[in-house]
Parts: sequence; structure tokens; C-alpha cells
Amino acid sequence: MLDYASLCTKPSAFEGNVKEKSLSIMDLTDHSRELQHELLQNIKSHLDDLKQLQSSLNELWDFTSYRFRGQRNEENMLWAQQQIGKIAHLLRRISPRDRAFHTFFQRIIDDGINARLDCVSNRERFANERQVLKSFFQVTYFLEIAIKYGEMLDDLPEDPPFGWSALLSLYRLA
Repeated sequence: MLDYASLCTKPSAFEGNVKEKSLSIMDLTDHSRELQHELLQNIKSHLDDLKQLQSSLNELWDFTSYRFRGQRNEENMLWAQQQIGKIAHLLRRISPRDRAFHTFFQRIIDDGINARLDCVSNRERFANERQVLKSFFQVTYFLEIAIKYGEMLDDLPEDPPFGWSALLSLYRLA
């Protein structure tokens, strides 16, 4: 049982614990900033690869017409499914110290890559196509954000913009 009287009469013992915790929080913050800086440097060093992949996506698939017309066919879905793996691989290459993706994002990628598109039932095929598209749009979003902030930032921002914060969350750095 906690003795509240001893806490009040022995403040030095309590203050010592606070200082220790403060130091570990400072170390964590420094470590996190170091990883964020490494991420930014990795993006800058792979910027040409990121842009080339984005360019090839835009050449092969007209995003605007596909998004707004909602065209779906097996060939488009298979192509999008293949691109998920390529983009995810490049996003892993820019990861600081091989940090894993956020668990939710990894699940979205896995669901998109593993979705069966040769289903007999329209309902099942539609559900699987939704997984592919969800995954595809997520990875292309992070590809675009990595390019944007790789070009825009020279150093870590004090007040990070939303897109940069999203990228940090992808690698569990924020």
C-alpha cells in the first residue's frame, strides 16, 4: 500500500524519480529526432527513384480518369495489385534503420497484395477489389508525400505539416 505521508515528507526521493524519467524522455525525443532526420536524408537520397516510380505509375495508369470514372476490370486490378508491392518495397528502402511500417498500414498492404481477384461471386470480387484499391491509394499517397517533403524540406520542421506527420506515423516516429 502506498504511504502518502512518506511522499510528502521525503520530497527528494520523489524528485529523483522525476529527474530520471525526464532524462529518459529527453533521450527518447533525441532518438526520435535522429530517426526523423535519417528518414528525411533517406528520402532525399532516393528521391530520383521515388519520382521515377511515380512517373511510371502516371504513364501507365491515368489516375484521374480511373478515380472519377470508377473503371474496374481484372487487368487494372491485377496491375494495381502489382504496384502495391513495388511502392511498398521502395517505401521500406527509405525507412530509417529498417523500421517496420505501422501495423495498420502493413495490414492494408497485406490485404491488398493477398486479395483474390479471380472470385466467382460478384460480392466477393467487389470486396477484394476494394481492398486492392484501398491499399493502392494508401501506398501512392505515401509515395506522393515522400516526394513532396523530400523536395520541400531541408531540415526537420519545428511545426511539422500534416503530410510530414503522416509520413512519420507510417514509420512509427511520431
